[in-house]
Amino acid sequence: IIVPPAGTEASVFGQATIGSLQTNEGFVALGMTQYAHLAGKPSSSRFSNLGHPFWWIHEMFHAGIGFDDHYGDTQRNINTEYGMGELTMMTPFGGDLTTWEKWRLGFMKDSQVQCVASAGTSVHWIAPSTVKTSASKAVVIKISDTKIVVVETLRPAGLYYKLPKQSQGALVYEVDLLETRHGLGFKLALPLGRTVTSDGFFMSSYPLKQGDATETNGYRISIVEA
Repeated sequence: IIVPPAGTEASVFGQATIGSLQTNEGFVALGMTQYAHLAGKPSSSRFSNLGHPFWWIHEMFHAGIGFDDHYGDTQRNINTEYGMGELTMMTPFGGDLTTWEKWRLGFMKDSQVQCVASAGTSVHWIAPSTVKTSASKAVVIKISDTKIVVVETLRPAGLYYKLPKQSQGALVYEVDLLETRHGLGFKLALPLGRTVTSDGFFMSSYPLKQGDATETNGYRISIVEA
């Protein structure tokens, strides 16, 4: 990461991917420039807020891995394409990657994903996505060769350590690999009989609590214990 000195004006040196480069210490496969956290004249760039180290992580998952944003159509409207609200690292607001992204990166073992590939009723216990454990952390329901439904759970640990109580619970979301429009492809399944509110950030009350249920792609997911 190439970072300018504190005080460098935000309009001079911004966030960008600069490809590979050779340094005195060796070859770097992918380089990025980042705004200084204390950039001078921050109003000179609409993106100067990207100087916060959280945004460095978010942006590097764009450039280095190729993950897209999951914030939907950016309208912050529960009645349109709302994506993952603002509940994960790539939404963006805060928190961590989804368990699906962690599994793709090799951060989770195959044994930590419970796969469901047929109809019927089953009960699954999963550990929170950010807790250090070898236990299962996700349920994945296969809908087709290009579409799945993922169930994971959020608790105040790891990068979610400040997660408020209303935002603790299960995420149930669809991943559609054929939806390649920017911001789309990941979408939460709304809870039944309950309004999702945005107190503090968009869709902050979404996570499913004990007694909640949702329906998606012909499946009903109910939270029976928490």
